[in-house]
Amino acid sequence: MAGCDILVSGTGGFAARIAFDIAATARDPVAVVMAGRNAERLNWLRTAANARAALFGTKARFITHAIDLLAPEASDRLLAATAPRIVVQAASIQTSQVIAQSGNAWTRLVAEGGLSATAVFQALISSRMAAAITRSGRPVTLVNCSFPDVVNGMLRAMGHQVACGMGNVAILSNVGRRSRFSRIIRIWRPGAESLRTGRRGLRASGLTAKRWPTSTTALPTSSSRPSR
Repeated sequence: MAGCDILVSGTGGFAARIAFDIAATARDPVAVVMAGRNAERLNWLRTAANARAALFGTKARFITHAIDLLAPEASDRLLAATAPRIVVQAASIQTSQVIAQSGNAWTRLVAEGGLSATAVFQALISSRMAAAITRSGRPVTLVNCSFPDVVNGMLRAMGHQVACGMGNVAILSNVGRRSRFSRIIRIWRPGAESLRTGRRGLRASGLTAKRWPTSTTALPTSSSRPSR
């Protein structure tokens, strides 16, 4: 396989959103590889993303690479096979549905203690990918979509480079940083009016670290299965 522009690891809802947005908005030719273990899901993502690119008249092209990201040295083999310029790491062994489900001890712990309880599980595949990039010695840009609020700091503490994050509060923090918290960001909640955020708006809206995941549409929507 020749080198690609972007490697998206994971086949869940957030990976799909990224692929579909690239398909709809790419102004220049871009080659994207979607990687994960679910062959049926990969085939659907490839077909849907290429169809979307055709509908929008963009030059984005999507292919797939089937691989179990938890297998030994999987990240190293994936990088060698695809030679990407950018890696968008959207795979996790912890499904985002943990914030919406209830009825077992784990979901109760996350609800009571906060999403940070899942950080170790969120960091597993991301840390392996970051380490593989470091070992490769190539100038690969890593974008982490797996709980970047916490995991990106963990990756840097391990000595790896990560450019930025997508998902969770990373989306809002990047917008807020550009506007110095002067811009109004709208967050829609089911059954509620939009909320003004920003330094004052967050306090006024009553959002807290514990309630944050259920108060924003920035989180991916996926099945209950891990997205790898």
